[in-house]
Amino acid sequence: MGAHEVLVGEDKNQVSVILLRQGETVTAFRNRCPHFQIPLNARPDSFIIAGEGLLMCGFHSAVFRFADGLCVDGPCKGARLQPIPVRRDGDMILAA
Repeated sequence: MGAHEVLVGEDKNQVSVILLRQGETVTAFRNRCPHFQIPLNARPDSFIIAGEGLLMCGFHSAVFRFADGLCVDGPCKGARLQPIPVRRDGDMILAA
């Protein structure tokens, strides 16, 4: 289980994306907390894993599920992270 930040796109169109792995399952979301539209990580590529399959915003402690990006606790409870469709190809994660 873990989280990793990747930058997608070029120059001013670049977007920070979080890849979340739980077992063999990988999900991806835009790295933007719905609470204040800021990144979930306080430091580059450093995320807080708040329990089995849970990610915590480093700024406001909102907690999101890996599986679907739903905020299950904190100031934006009920909101969701923006999903990014991905697929696995061997050891690679590709945009779907």
